[in-house]
Amino acid sequence: MLNSISVLFFLFIATSLSAQELTHYPCEDETRPLMSLTTSWDNILKAGNNLPKNCFDGYFAEGISENLVVKIGNDWEGFIKLIETHPKHNKFTQLVLSSINSTVLPKDLLLIKQKASNCCSMFKNLCSAIVKQSRLALNEQ
Repeated sequence: MLNSISVLFFLFIATSLSAQELTHYPCEDETRPLMSLTTSWDNILKAGNNLPKNCFDGYFAEGISENLVVKIGNDWEGFIKLIETHPKHNKFTQLVLSSINSTVLPKDLLLIKQKASNCCSMFKNLCSAIVKQSRLALNEQ
Protein backbone atom coordinates (compact mmCIF):
# COMPACT_ATOMS: atom_id res chain seq x y z
CA MET A 1 0.00 0.00 0.00
CA LEU A 2 2.78 2.44 0.93
CA ASN A 3 4.58 1.73 -2.34
CA SER A 4 1.48 2.48 -4.41
CA ILE A 5 0.95 5.76 -2.54
CA SER A 6 4.57 6.68 -3.15
CA VAL A 7 4.21 5.92 -6.85
CA LEU A 8 1.01 7.98 -7.10
CA PHE A 9 2.65 10.88 -5.26
CA PHE A 10 5.67 10.70 -7.58
CA LEU A 11 3.41 10.68 -10.64
CA PHE A 12 1.46 13.65 -9.29
CA ILE A 13 4.67 15.66 -8.74
CA ALA A 14 6.09 14.66 -12.13
CA THR A 15 2.95 15.69 -14.03
CA SER A 16 2.75 18.96 -12.08
CA LEU A 17 6.33 19.81 -13.01
CA SER A 18 5.70 18.92 -16.66
CA ALA A 19 2.66 21.19 -16.74
CA GLN A 20 4.71 24.05 -15.30
CA GLU A 21 7.44 23.55 -17.89
CA LEU A 22 4.82 23.77 -20.66
CA THR A 23 3.38 27.04 -19.36
CA HIS A 24 3.99 29.72 -21.96
CA TYR A 25 4.41 33.31 -20.95
CA PRO A 26 2.92 35.28 -23.84
CA CYS A 27 5.44 38.12 -23.94
CA GLU A 28 8.67 36.13 -23.52
CA ASP A 29 9.24 35.43 -27.21
CA GLU A 30 8.17 38.88 -28.34
CA THR A 31 10.42 40.75 -25.90
CA ARG A 32 13.50 38.50 -26.03
CA PRO A 33 15.28 40.46 -28.82
CA LEU A 34 14.61 43.73 -26.99
CA MET A 35 16.05 42.46 -23.73
CA SER A 36 19.50 41.56 -25.01
CA LEU A 37 22.37 43.94 -25.69
CA THR A 38 23.71 41.60 -28.38
CA THR A 39 20.64 41.85 -30.61
CA SER A 40 21.32 43.63 -33.91
CA TRP A 41 19.66 46.98 -34.55
CA ASP A 42 17.63 45.50 -37.41
CA ASN A 43 16.25 42.78 -35.13
CA ILE A 44 15.54 45.34 -32.41
CA LEU A 45 13.62 47.44 -34.94
CA LYS A 46 11.63 44.42 -36.10
CA ALA A 47 10.84 43.30 -32.54
CA GLY A 48 9.96 46.84 -31.49
CA ASN A 49 7.58 47.32 -34.39
CA ASN A 50 5.92 43.95 -33.74
CA LEU A 51 5.75 44.23 -29.95
CA PRO A 52 2.19 43.76 -28.67
CA LYS A 53 1.13 46.74 -26.58
CA ASN A 54 0.45 44.60 -23.50
CA CYS A 55 4.06 43.32 -23.51
CA PHE A 56 5.50 46.71 -22.56
CA ASP A 57 4.49 46.34 -18.93
CA GLY A 58 6.07 45.35 -15.63
CA TYR A 59 9.15 43.14 -15.81
CA PHE A 60 9.22 43.22 -19.60
CA ALA A 61 8.98 47.02 -19.79
CA GLU A 62 11.80 47.46 -17.29
CA GLY A 63 14.03 45.02 -19.17
CA ILE A 64 13.28 46.59 -22.53
CA SER A 65 13.84 50.10 -21.16
CA GLU A 66 17.15 49.25 -19.56
CA ASN A 67 18.51 47.43 -22.59
CA LEU A 68 17.33 49.94 -25.19
CA VAL A 69 18.73 52.93 -23.31
CA VAL A 70 22.05 51.18 -22.62
CA LYS A 71 22.33 50.02 -26.25
CA ILE A 72 21.53 53.49 -27.56
CA GLY A 73 24.08 55.03 -25.22
CA ASN A 74 26.78 52.51 -26.11
CA ASP A 75 26.07 52.53 -29.85
CA TRP A 76 24.66 55.95 -30.68
CA GLU A 77 26.07 55.76 -34.21
CA GLY A 78 24.28 52.44 -34.81
CA PHE A 79 21.03 53.87 -33.46
CA ILE A 80 21.26 56.96 -35.69
CA LYS A 81 22.12 54.82 -38.71
CA LEU A 82 19.02 52.69 -37.99
CA ILE A 83 16.82 55.78 -37.76
CA GLU A 84 18.39 57.18 -40.91
CA THR A 85 17.76 54.01 -42.93
CA HIS A 86 14.28 53.39 -41.44
CA PRO A 87 12.81 56.85 -40.84
CA LYS A 88 9.12 55.94 -40.89
CA HIS A 89 8.89 53.56 -37.95
CA ASN A 90 6.83 55.60 -35.51
CA LYS A 91 5.98 52.59 -33.34
CA PHE A 92 9.66 51.89 -32.75
CA THR A 93 10.42 55.56 -32.08
CA GLN A 94 7.57 55.65 -29.57
CA LEU A 95 8.96 52.53 -27.89
CA VAL A 96 12.36 54.19 -27.61
CA LEU A 97 10.85 57.33 -26.07
CA SER A 98 8.71 55.27 -23.68
CA SER A 99 11.81 53.35 -22.64
CA ILE A 100 13.50 56.54 -21.47
CA ASN A 101 11.96 56.53 -18.01
CA SER A 102 12.76 56.60 -14.32
CA THR A 103 13.42 52.84 -14.13
CA VAL A 104 16.68 53.34 -16.05
CA LEU A 105 19.92 54.11 -14.23
CA PRO A 106 20.76 57.84 -14.09
CA LYS A 107 24.20 57.32 -15.69
CA ASP A 108 22.56 55.73 -18.74
CA LEU A 109 19.96 58.50 -18.98
CA LEU A 110 22.69 61.14 -18.74
CA LEU A 111 24.69 59.43 -21.50
CA ILE A 112 21.85 59.38 -24.03
CA LYS A 113 20.84 62.90 -23.04
CA GLN A 114 24.39 64.09 -23.74
CA LYS A 115 24.56 62.23 -27.07
CA ALA A 116 21.15 63.53 -28.15
CA SER A 117 22.18 67.07 -27.19
CA ASN A 118 24.96 66.86 -29.78
CA CYS A 119 22.77 65.38 -32.49
CA CYS A 120 22.93 66.48 -36.11
CA SER A 121 20.15 68.73 -37.40
CA MET A 122 18.73 65.94 -39.57
CA PHE A 123 17.36 64.24 -36.44
CA LYS A 124 16.61 67.38 -34.44
CA ASN A 125 13.02 66.41 -33.54
CA LEU A 126 13.92 62.93 -32.33
CA CYS A 127 16.98 64.14 -30.45
CA SER A 128 14.99 66.93 -28.79
CA ALA A 129 12.40 64.36 -27.71
CA ILE A 130 15.16 62.12 -26.29
CA VAL A 131 16.64 65.03 -24.34
CA LYS A 132 13.19 65.97 -23.00
CA GLN A 133 12.37 62.38 -21.96
CA SER A 134 15.77 62.01 -20.32
CA ARG A 135 15.24 65.18 -18.29
CA LEU A 136 11.78 64.04 -17.20
CA ALA A 137 13.08 60.61 -16.19
CA LEU A 138 15.98 62.10 -14.25
CA ASN A 139 13.63 64.51 -12.45
CA GLU A 140 11.38 61.61 -11.43
CA GLN A 141 14.24 59.75 -9.77
